[in-house]
Amino acid sequence: MKKSELRKLIRESIQSILKEDWWSDLGAEGQDAYIKQHPSSQKAKEAKAKEPAKKVEKNYNTELNSILEPKADEEFKKILTPEEYNALFKSLASMDNRASEKAISVGDSYFPLDDASGAINYLDNYFNHFSSTRYKTAYGILQKLKNYQRNK
Repeated sequence: MKKSELRKLIRESIQSILKEDWWSDLGAEGQDAYIKQHPSSQKAKEAKAKEPAKKVEKNYNTELNSILEPKADEEFKKILTPEEYNALFKSLASMDNRASEKAISVGDSYFPLDDASGAINYLDNYFNHFSSTRYKTAYGILQKLKNYQRNK
């Protein structure tokens, strides 16, 4: 092997090592920041390819719903996708854990949940007690329900 070929091989090896080290040196937070700043970069594409495919929920998990009467539940299922329905009731379960700590009372009639209209109004009042961004998705779903109710 000629000296020039050996130098070229060494240079390429070192460059390869250095390129990988800068990425590793960033750490998880730095890598996330880099990907957000450079969404069309090779590193962003590689990260996207590694992400597991989002599981789309195809069934309504009625076990999550512990508050709606059957009529209201059926109306919600007509309005919401299974994914939205399940997300809403998962959020409500989480809120219930926090609500029991705060001992919140919502309105005069605690469970007017026999039809969609009463349930939507109840949930709207209930959600107003929680300003956390943790419930942003559930609040968006509630807005969909309210829009449906207005246009009905």
